[in-house]
Amino acid sequence: MNNTKTPKLLHIVILSTLTVIIWTFFDIYRNFKKSPPVVVPPEIIAPVNPKLSTATLNSLAGRYYVNEDQMQEITYTPSGSPKATQTPKAKISPTPVASGSAQPTPTATASAAP
Repeated sequence: MNNTKTPKLLHIVILSTLTVIIWTFFDIYRNFKKSPPVVVPPEIIAPVNPKLSTATLNSLAGRYYVNEDQMQEITYTPSGSPKATQTPKAKISPTPVASGSAQPTPTATASAAP
């Protein structure tokens, strides 16, 4: 029996080739899936003036304050500008009221089973 072994150098070459191919594939995939760099406008990057305006701070005290009770619910209307509407409050009766539209629930019987 002649037992031939592959040289260790061949194993290293095969594994290295597989590594390079897989590495290249994942690098190409990453480049396609990578999001483009974010471009920030210079107005946002510009430094902020650290001096506080006393006139602006004094005008804050005179602003109008709205309580939650005074606020109205705003509903979205896609065809125009938003309109403020109040939702009607549901009145709860102390006793339940029966309605005439009740339907009986069907139940399975032994004769109906296959």
